[in-house]
Amino acid sequence: IKRMYEDEKQVSLATMIEAEFSGDAEKGLLTLIQDRNYFFADRLHDAMDGLGTNEDKIVRVLGWLDRDGEVQAVAEKYQEVFDASLAETLEGELGGN
Repeated sequence: IKRMYEDEKQVSLATMIEAEFSGDAEKGLLTLIQDRNYFFADRLHDAMDGLGTNEDKIVRVLGWLDRDGEVQAVAEKYQEVFDASLAETLEGELGGN
């Protein structure tokens, strides 16, 4: 659907969603068209960004990644998008004292 829309309208579906929707509707629709690995990498980044670490969110996200290669694929996307190693970032955030 995304590719067909973009071919027909010559504008990204994400751009249209951002222009026409707001709030939870916008967020939900954008989530539906995201790359799965990007979605999970972004959620992990969000759980570790800023002050404090949302450990529950990290556990929930990692719990969804149960198929062979899923964690590795998300780690590769995390590296690509955030220019940081997911394993090292998790270790730094969860290492604790």
